[in-house]
Amino acid sequence: MLETLTIGTVAFDSARHLSLNLRLTKFLNPKSEYSWIILDNSPEGSSLCIKKENPDYFYLPRVETDFKGKGFESYQHGSGLNEIMQYVKSRYVLILDPDFYITRPNWINEVLNFLDEEKISIFGAPWHPNWFYKYRYFPCAHCLFLDLKNVEKESIDFCPEPDNSNKWNSKMRFFFKVLRQEKRCFIGTSFDTGVKLYRKYATKKVHLNICLVPSFRPYYGMSLIKKNMMKALDAVLPDELSLIPKVAGYFWTKTFADLGYFDAYSNGWEEFYWEGKPFGFHLRRFQTSKRKTVDEEIDLLKKSLRSFGLNSDG
Repeated sequence: MLETLTIGTVAFDSARHLSLNLRLTKFLNPKSEYSWIILDNSPEGSSLCIKKENPDYFYLPRVETDFKGKGFESYQHGSGLNEIMQYVKSRYVLILDPDFYITRPNWINEVLNFLDEEKISIFGAPWHPNWFYKYRYFPCAHCLFLDLKNVEKESIDFCPEPDNSNKWNSKMRFFFKVLRQEKRCFIGTSFDTGVKLYRKYATKKVHLNICLVPSFRPYYGMSLIKKNMMKALDAVLPDELSLIPKVAGYFWTKTFADLGYFDAYSNGWEEFYWEGKPFGFHLRRFQTSKRKTVDEEIDLLKKSLRSFGLNSDG
């Protein structure tokens, strides 16, 4: 019998994080049929490579590419996801980062039923609003469900494209530079992994897409003077020049800690909700400014999962 869902993950020095994710997924979805394909891009000889032989997943070796320019890591990651897609046989696929942990019980059946009943083609976590230079209002490749009945598998290409850093003319850029706000000219200009999917499907109403809701506190940590200045600018500027997304309901200012769960937000992790309840969180291991050792991360992960009543040691 073919599984209903295939989970695809590109790993990079992620053995311990993936091991925890594999156990968590099995624990939360005891009655679901799924398979997991993991492609390991870890450097040869790394102590954090995943095992090639494991009944819980199908292993694929590192993808070698000839691309050597800017964004090599994203290109290699996208190439790995493209390789995984060649092995997908199920109707549904979930592209999942190794350090994105879904905490909702029975999430496989609930999400797939939702996609089928509501005729949703694409569902998942958007780029967190902190990453203002990425595209908005569309799921990204950190946690991305696709219904391959509606999204043609052969058309999917996860490799990035060159950034559109010249989106604004020199006068506009000079104006914002004087205000020390030149970064506004780079909102939505970074064409990272998954941007081709965004360009192809974001505006096609026949392919409905739904985003999880990130926890986001605008102007968090800013001084009062800077906060007021930024708020004033964002109030008068259009969405494409606003550091804060303007679509109502796109983010929620409550954090998991506000609801009595582990404070992932203050640890630099990204929190996401679905239907008003926590859905999962993303460590962003190689991006957060609050870098920790692997042991520290695993200990915090287990603590966070226990706050959801989940056994992370089984």
